[in-house]
Amino acid sequence: MVKELSNIIFLWPYAFLLLPLPLIVARFTSTLQWSIPTLRFSLTERIAKHYKNHLPATIRSSRSFMSVLPWALLVIAIARPVTIDKNITILQDGYDIILAVDLSSSMSALDYSNKKQTINRLEAVRGVLANHFVTKRPGDRIGMVVFAEEAFLYSPLTFNHKAIEQMLTDMRIGMAGESTAIGDAIAISTSALQNSTSKNKIIILLTDGVDNASSIKPIQAARISKNNSIRIYTIGIGKNGLVPIPLDSGQIIMGQMPIDEETLSEIANITQGIYARAKTLKELEAIYKHINELEKSPAFNDTFVSYTSLHYWPLSLFLFLIMFNLISKTHVQFFRNSFSKL
Repeated sequence: MVKELSNIIFLWPYAFLLLPLPLIVARFTSTLQWSIPTLRFSLTERIAKHYKNHLPATIRSSRSFMSVLPWALLVIAIARPVTIDKNITILQDGYDIILAVDLSSSMSALDYSNKKQTINRLEAVRGVLANHFVTKRPGDRIGMVVFAEEAFLYSPLTFNHKAIEQMLTDMRIGMAGESTAIGDAIAISTSALQNSTSKNKIIILLTDGVDNASSIKPIQAARISKNNSIRIYTIGIGKNGLVPIPLDSGQIIMGQMPIDEETLSEIANITQGIYARAKTLKELEAIYKHINELEKSPAFNDTFVSYTSLHYWPLSLFLFLIMFNLISKTHVQFFRNSFSKL
């Protein structure tokens, strides 16, 4: 809590010069008779007046405090309090990168393991992308395409890498169908990069299968990418031979799922990229590390600050006090009219 308060700054600090405005108005407005104009609270004022001789000084002083509090809250809101979330550094002419990830049912194969347990292919990819790639590209725009039977843009290009990490967490096997549409994934990724003005545009396509559902052949899609100055890195994921595959019933069977390494290699060659095979988690980490080294971002250029606005807190309290004042006046007038009729 203390750390959060220490991060609060005011975007318009000169607004605090408005704090003495009521005193200035009172000084030069004869109708106010040299008194400080305040937002007067009828109900609390009458109570304080009635009991002023019986209340301690600390309680009587609360009347003065309540008189100036609304104005002070309004000034604080105008000063725009914010907390600093983080500094975002944008690199000069950074990369625009599309991560194309296979979400077909074969990605559930349990042929990877970390230090603690056996994990499926998607869990391995999700962890490596979040921890060893996205966090290493602070000034690049990153987008995502997911594919299986269909391919679609999962996230447009963005500097908001926290959002990309969350989308990596949220993606699920089968959300794009069961088959594998590698050609369509390349076409959608190329479309997402076509309007980019960056000189460095790359697609990193990861799959564990063979194209069997595309409306455009992978090689044809790769040539279109090349014509748009887009480089494609292709990654084949998964071990050879029989691998454990979990079924919806909870049963685990052994199955073999071939990877079309020849096509993946040709896609990379056409676009001057690289094809690599990742049979273990360590190999997958090494591949993304190698891509980071090959595609180094240029030197840092501009820094932007990400804020979270807090002005709505004092503004909400100010509006509450105004409403309370209006309601209290209405109640007092109602009781006054009621008693006058008796």
